[in-house]
Amino acid sequence: MTIDKGSFLVTHTDGNPLDTPIPVSDLYIAPAERYDIVITPPQTGKWYLRSKIAGQETVRIPFYTQGQVSEGPPPAR
Repeated sequence: MTIDKGSFLVTHTDGNPLDTPIPVSDLYIAPAERYDIVITPPQTGKWYLRSKIAGQETVRIPFYTQGQVSEGPPPAR
């Protein structure tokens, strides 16, 4: 998975919290793997979350961001 001009912060793998969250620009997910992520999109405008298999784009989901984008993950519940 990729995000146009954005990034991911991986916080958990397979339901287990990481000691330190890991920032990544591309997220490779194998079958049966699970990740908890925080998405940092571009500041404003239209952008896409994209999924590729064997180099071919399979899914493209559009999102729109308006105004201020918060920095960092939300507080834990």
